[in-house]
Amino acid sequence: MKKIREATNEELQDFPTILNRLMSFIKNNWTGVVKPKGYKKFLEEHYDAHNVEYKDFILKFDGFDSSTAGDIGIHSKLNLPNVACNEREGDMSTTESLISACLSYGILIGEERGKRNADSGMRENFLINVSYLLKDVEMGNTTESMKERAKRQLLVMRSLYPQIFE
Repeated sequence: MKKIREATNEELQDFPTILNRLMSFIKNNWTGVVKPKGYKKFLEEHYDAHNVEYKDFILKFDGFDSSTAGDIGIHSKLNLPNVACNEREGDMSTTESLISACLSYGILIGEERGKRNADSGMRENFLINVSYLLKDVEMGNTTESMKERAKRQLLVMRSLYPQIFE
């Protein structure tokens, strides 16, 4: 077993493999089945989970909304109709639906934290570059070559840190 920090970028991006290994580990080492409250009754009343009003099954969630343009949030992934569809058509048990949704939620939060840390680093580098320019100006280096160098640095900074210039 290798450490997370030893994994390649490709391995860390391969979510299906990560999830399958975790599911196998849980299946091999844990017993029992986790089901949403009211699941048995839902299945008895709604054989075809596609033909239900999803708005009737919205779950109250006090955490962050994890829905994106391409995916529903954890509060929707774990509602009765979606869990039933996963089990009947997606070959995913109720326990696997829970674990998958939680992992996805954690990954989205981790990605957001990573983006923010990267943006913070970009801003720091930008401010360092600006401080160098200001020092040149303070020291009287306002020649034409200085102005040209400042323009070049500004162009480089704009290409490296477009978020800052938005």
